[in-house]
Amino acid sequence: MKQLLCVVAWLALICFGAGNVSLSPARADGGASKTAARIALVGPAIAGRRPEGHAEFRTEGALRRLNVEVEKVNLADGTQLEVNVNGTTVGMMKLALGFGKIELNSKNGAAVPAIKAGDVVTVVALPSQTTILSGTF
Repeated sequence: MKQLLCVVAWLALICFGAGNVSLSPARADGGASKTAARIALVGPAIAGRRPEGHAEFRTEGALRRLNVEVEKVNLADGTQLEVNVNGTTVGMMKLALGFGKIELNSKNGAAVPAIKAGDVVTVVALPSQTTILSGTF
């Protein structure tokens, strides 16, 4: 029955606009509850090329993981990018061939913010402090 309710809730989220959010209740075997959400990161073109990216947040019990990936960023290799959640810096990444990635995992001791609906992720180029990508969970 719990699985049926989970499927119905998930389908309702897909149909009514929360398309990238998937929520699961505690498993029947007593395991930890899990949640997952993924958002697109968008921004204006940089020298004629529009950057893309995504942020993904997952939990399993008390463990949390936040992945942020960017691509097609038309800035020099080695450019430092700051990743922020609601204006607070959570990590840094370095561009290589227009790509960058960061994974924060509480399992490895990282401080991972508890993401909720409405939280904003921004990717900021340094040292200019220019927001190049953003998205909202």
